[in-house]
Amino acid sequence: MDDDPNHGEDEDGNHQSHPSHQVKKITDVAPKSTTITRKKMCTTVPISRVNAIMRSCPNLTTVKNDAVALISKATESFLQDLIRNVYHHSENKSRLTYDNLADYIESSEYDFLKEIIPQRITVREYLMLQNNSFESNNNNGLDQLSSSDVGVDSERNGNEDYDEEQEEDSG
Repeated sequence: MDDDPNHGEDEDGNHQSHPSHQVKKITDVAPKSTTITRKKMCTTVPISRVNAIMRSCPNLTTVKNDAVALISKATESFLQDLIRNVYHHSENKSRLTYDNLADYIESSEYDFLKEIIPQRITVREYLMLQNNSFESNNNNGLDQLSSSDVGVDSERNGNEDYDEEQEEDSG
């Protein structure tokens, strides 16, 4: 019949099949681990950073690696969608700026990001807002402060005189 030693019958007359035709067990083809890793997810958002942020939440007692990887991928997808929409909304397609982002956020479904990415204002506008805030609080016994007391500079970077409570009161 067939000269192939792997086909036909064995010494006892039982049917033998070719090794390539054998059915593999499900455990042989199933992945050894179902854990989602950064390599499998192909995410550019650093999983270690997401992990650190998630672990800083006092309400979470356990943070599983799968959850961290999924949050990382979701964050990446969210950012890609946001940037794609900002790009399509902007007039200058050759570059995206902070102003493009802030304008889009102001007028879109991303308005929940207004506090994180506000419209730019000048120092003069900021001081006027502060003065209006202090005037409204003046009825509560607060004295009006000058701009030097507020500690405002154009960037507010590294300004140790800036009082965060004043910022909270104005917004």
